[in-house]
Amino acid sequence: MQTHAQIVWITFSIIGLVMIFEIIRSLKYGYSLTGKPTIPPLFFYTAKLFFFLNWMLFLIKAIIPDFGYIPVPVSLSWAGVILLVIGSILFIPAVLQLGSSLRYGIPKEETKLKTTGIFRISRNPLYLGMFSICVGSCLYFPDLANVAFCIYTFVIHLKIIKGEEEFLANRFGDEWKNYTTKVRRLI
Repeated sequence: MQTHAQIVWITFSIIGLVMIFEIIRSLKYGYSLTGKPTIPPLFFYTAKLFFFLNWMLFLIKAIIPDFGYIPVPVSLSWAGVILLVIGSILFIPAVLQLGSSLRYGIPKEETKLKTTGIFRISRNPLYLGMFSICVGSCLYFPDLANVAFCIYTFVIHLKIIKGEEEFLANRFGDEWKNYTTKVRRLI
């Protein structure tokens, strides 16, 4: 296995372990993993599915280098891996810092506004990391379906972010407003 493929495999293994840890922790303490979608459910869940497929194609291409019909130059593969690592550096701490507040959708339970740690850099570091990994996937495996998954994921998740930020503005009022004057939505 090539070095860049090993980095992909290791990075996705770490992401998977972090997600499993957070799921187990949420279930152990009785936190719901799902919340209310901020946009129509069809778009919400298909965006989550396409996001997952985009990441899986990245991993499949790393495991099976001959997968696909487009030859990928090594430099493009490395560019994809660099975006994967950058995205993971944003995504993993965001997941860990959200902890019991992590949901697919907006939570029904009371939560605290996260403004420290990785959330000092971006109001949505989880999504920023996710987007970085999605673009990296398209560079690593530039298949038309993969690019389409990425574009759909971006467009719909930007709508999800706006809905989540409206929810946060309503729930946290001035605290949210003050935070948004200091920290950008993505970068």
